[in-house]
Amino acid sequence: MFKCINRTAQFKRYIHSAGSSFSIKLNFRLVSSLPLRMTDPAVNRVVSEIIRSPEDKRVYRGLEFTNGLKAMLISDPTTDKSSAALDVQIGSLSDPSNISGLAHFCEHMLFLGTEKYPKENEYSQFLSEHAGSSNAFTSGEHTNYYFDVSHEHLEGALDR
Repeated sequence: MFKCINRTAQFKRYIHSAGSSFSIKLNFRLVSSLPLRMTDPAVNRVVSEIIRSPEDKRVYRGLEFTNGLKAMLISDPTTDKSSAALDVQIGSLSDPSNISGLAHFCEHMLFLGTEKYPKENEYSQFLSEHAGSSNAFTSGEHTNYYFDVSHEHLEGALDR
């Protein structure tokens, strides 16, 4: 069972769906309100032996979920903020020939609001009110979104 830890962790998961590949990378401090359990029925397999540099003092744990999602948690107590990154492995080279710029357009859609948080720029406002910031970029093969925020507001930032 994962214990609730009050350290920073990096979470990386890969989603493979309908031939498209997505990667989510989160660097966050797990707090007591965010328990992780290896006994969760959604967790299919746990990997404790992760190959890393001898100089790397972080603690790693791999998870494989029943839905095929693969995640890597990395605990790094030396960070001063929590952060998350989402890398969607589709960029401008995947744009249809008749809709140039579609991937970059979709990148900007993130900041327009969601069904749960419909107010435009609510996400950016939440981050700036809690010592955070965000940005995104589109390359030929990837679209990447990332943010940082104070540790205690990670859950709220991820919810948005």
